[in-house]
Amino acid sequence: MTTPWQIVVGALWLLFIALAVVTAAIMRQIGVLSLAMRSETPGSGPPTHSKAPRFNGDDVLGTGVWRWSRHLGQPRLIVFLSSACGGCQTLIAAVHELMKQHSEVAIVGLVSEPPARAREFAQRERVAFPLLTEAETQAFATYNVLMTEVVPTVVELRAGGRLSEFSQTVEAATSGVAVAMVV
Repeated sequence: MTTPWQIVVGALWLLFIALAVVTAAIMRQIGVLSLAMRSETPGSGPPTHSKAPRFNGDDVLGTGVWRWSRHLGQPRLIVFLSSACGGCQTLIAAVHELMKQHSEVAIVGLVSEPPARAREFAQRERVAFPLLTEAETQAFATYNVLMTEVVPTVVELRAGGRLSEFSQTVEAATSGVAVAMVV
């Protein structure tokens, strides 16, 4: 025989499970649980310690052409951003701080938006590093970063041009850990 107490406990457990599922779905939607969204299958993106794919492009703010070849022998940081990215503001601030402390690091940002929207985003967020678009560079595809992802992605390259780190988590980007890995 089931007592009223057992019915209440069972109902509370069902409510708890339902709330946990709803919370997980909401967190996934805003990107908190989104880890590495890129495919881990062989050949689907450059592996760590491999030569990094090269790209060039015009800075959306009109400061000129960013050329990979101008930064050979330097450590580089590639920052993939989106105007829909909630963690990107914090990441941009951390990158600006890194620029002040480590001028030897070449930093370039990439955005998935068309040039006009990318320019608006760069001006609104006061981006102080070259910002290129996916339409021009195809870097999102080359580095296997999903353009629909709202999580900032950071790729660290050693001075020799080899991939050192790939971070695509809100926690790493917003805490500055991904940026600090360069030094």
